Amino acid sequence: MKRKLESMHNGRQYQIKKHPKSGWIVTRPDTLSTVKISQGIVDRTKAALESGQSIAFRKISYTVAIETAVVQILSDIIDVDAINKVYTLA
Repeated sequence: MKRKLESMHNGRQYQIKKHPKSGWIVTRPDTLSTVKISQGIVDRTKAALESGQSIAFRKISYTVAIETAVVQILSDIIDVDAINKVYTLA
């Protein structure tokens, strides 16, 4: 199943789907470029948030597609503070 995402950074559209083995695949529909997201980056981000850390925008990953997808994957536990430009535990 694919989900549609929109980046907070640049407004670009992305689609995300579960990788058959592990992680996720993010695709930009207009260019068909793809990037794989490992379970490790999701786990590290989740652990950082659960330990009370706040994460500045673009510190999850320098790649906008990866950061957008990780925020979506963790949407049930992550709070996006657009004013202070940080992610925190919801």
